[in-house]
Amino acid sequence: IINNLRPTVLDLGLHAAIEWQIRDFQRRSGIECTLRMSEEEYPLDDGRATALFRILQESLSNVLRHAQASRVEADLSINDDTLLMRIADNGVGAFPGCRRKANSFGLIGIKERVSALGGRLVINTDLNKGMALTIRIPLHGDAVSLASNDEDTDIVFDGMTAYGESVSAD
Repeated sequence: IINNLRPTVLDLGLHAAIEWQIRDFQRRSGIECTLRMSEEEYPLDDGRATALFRILQESLSNVLRHAQASRVEADLSINDDTLLMRIADNGVGAFPGCRRKANSFGLIGIKERVSALGGRLVINTDLNKGMALTIRIPLHGDAVSLASNDEDTDIVFDGMTAYGESVSAD
């Protein structure tokens, strides 16, 4: 229940809340963080803003607990009616089947939040090459699915370096 409550830091707006979360994570963890997003506030309702903030929190928690990373990048952008959030690290990455482990509730929770918003989650990872979560959600309206073929999550184990690559909201 607590994870569905709206964090009071969102009273300052999603932009300020994300900046605060990234700074707080960096201070607590010692992991270097880079945040890229526009100066303007994103036009999201409270439900979407809360979900995105919680996804960011869970992603950073996963980095701290599992990734053994020294750097994290977070990017937010808008393209047409879609918001893109990408969180990438330079840690140990993951291997096929990792989401089926007992301690994979973080990724499952992220997937459920993204799906509830009609969005799409793409996970790019490979062993020792980091992990990148790319979340695309519609900015407005009911949960109109961005997923294709009734799949709302793609996991790519392709040897690519997840950290440091840019993704556009196309």
